Amino acid sequence: MGIDYEADPEHASEVALTAIKSVDLVVDGPPPQVLPKAFGDSAIVLELRFWIDNPSPPRKWQAISGVVQAVKRAFDEEGIEIPFPQRTLSDRTVTSDATVDGTNGMVASRDGTGTDDGA
Repeated sequence: MGIDYEADPEHASEVALTAIKSVDLVVDGPPPQVLPKAFGDSAIVLELRFWIDNPSPPRKWQAISGVVQAVKRAFDEEGIEIPFPQRTLSDRTVTSDATVDGTNGMVASRDGTGTDDGA
């Protein structure tokens, strides 16, 4: 699960841990864990670990669903944002003394000579 880079990872981990413990299917032992795992493209990634009794596919999916809902609700209450993927776009601009001719990435200077733009 990802949290915004503006969020405090320690606080978010505590909030998530409390939310996980509130889910009925999650057992107390071994205790649930929330670990900061990585710096993602758009978020700090937290790994949520928890265990259930008598695991089966239906119980697993019920527990995962319950944990996701509980953590999302708790984050909303605490103002912890789960960011959307973000990209920074950069536009290469051509200097005022040259123009791009639109073919093969060639840049034509005012004196008429063409040079490769390096792309």
